[in-house]
Amino acid sequence: MNTEPTIHIKINDKRVEMTRQNSSVWQFAGKLAMYNHIFIIDEEDNNYGYYWADKAKPNQYAKYIDYMTKNDYSLHINLWEICDEDKEAYERYHPAPPIEIPKAWEGIIFHEQ
Repeated sequence: MNTEPTIHIKINDKRVEMTRQNSSVWQFAGKLAMYNHIFIIDEEDNNYGYYWADKAKPNQYAKYIDYMTKNDYSLHINLWEICDEDKEAYERYHPAPPIEIPKAWEGIIFHEQ
C-alpha cells in the first residue's frame, strides 16, 4: 500500500494535513532567512497559510523540513528575493514593537538633511 506522505499540524486550532499537493518549503538566503516558511493551501476552506520558521516550537520546523525534503515536497531553496505578498504576510504575523523615545530625547527636534 503506497500512501501519500503527510504531516499533521494544528494552525489556529484547526488540524491541517500538509501533503506534496498543498504544501511547499520557502527558504531564503542571507538576511532574508527571517522569511523562511512553509506555505500551505487549505483546499477544504479554499484558503492558504504560512507556517513561519521563527514561530515554530524549537526543532519542529527543522523536523518538518527534513521530512518534506526526504519525501519530495516542493522546495524553493536559497532564494535571494521575496515577493510582496510574503513580506506583507510576515508583517501581519510579526507586528513591529512600539518605538520608545528615550526621556532624554524629549524636546529634541531632528532635521532631515
